[in-house]
Amino acid sequence: MKSSITKTVLLVTILMVLSSSATYAATFPNFHLRIETPDGQGVVITDNGAGDSDLADGSINFTGFVGSFFGGATLAWSMPETPSGEAKLTLNVNMNRFAFGCSDLAPCTDAQSRLIISLEDTGYSYPATSASLTGTLSNVNIGNGTGSFQTWINFANQDPDFGTPHSATSAVIPLVIPTDSHALFNGAGVNGGTQASGTPLPYTDSANFNVTNPFALFSQAVIDFSKTAGGGTSAFQLDATVGPSRTGGRPLVNDTVSPVPEPTSLLLLGSGLVGLAVLRKKGSRT
Repeated sequence: MKSSITKTVLLVTILMVLSSSATYAATFPNFHLRIETPDGQGVVITDNGAGDSDLADGSINFTGFVGSFFGGATLAWSMPETPSGEAKLTLNVNMNRFAFGCSDLAPCTDAQSRLIISLEDTGYSYPATSASLTGTLSNVNIGNGTGSFQTWINFANQDPDFGTPHSATSAVIPLVIPTDSHALFNGAGVNGGTQASGTPLPYTDSANFNVTNPFALFSQAVIDFSKTAGGGTSAFQLDATVGPSRTGGRPLVNDTVSPVPEPTSLLLLGSGLVGLAVLRKKGSRT
């Protein structure tokens, strides 16, 4: 009798483990963090794969070198359904440049001055016929550079396909925005936006849409450091949240352009030094 009960408990336990594994596989099959430089060198980290120091499902924690950059803690979370029923994709970055040899006489290369961080996941859903995609950029602190930010939703549940996991010294495949993708931040997809200098208050933008389940979310940040000065810091948090429709929310922007924008596009954030210099010059003239 005891043996039969023991076997039953063991069988139920195995089935529960297999069931939870199957659920995870269906929920986070394409949750990837990608960090790269313009010369095609980079790292692609899959949830719970090589390079992910956080083995919790739906959470990626990367610490390490990519080209001329070092990430003290680059974090990512995918929450297909939060306690309030919302879907959320979060990118929290803290990566610094350690190429200190840049100068007017010997400028840094593109690979030493530009850092591209991308995040993606599929299989999200929202239990309503209409919703709003809201992007929030906060905790921004970029020293000796500017940052461009964008987030997208794809109603066909397709993402840019970051490819298989790579090491920080291997080439990454080019990114291509899939069809039926829609950009969030103001402007024609990746070709416009607003500009601010210094460390601004959190920036939020939202757009309403008709829900089509399942859908994909992906975000990208491009940090451009000065080519004629050494060192640099970049820290920020970019949240993409699908939740209740917002009053006055504008339509999403159709977008199938490559997700790597030019430095002057999207939401640009400077170190503040340029802005302060301009203000001082204006003050001295008055």
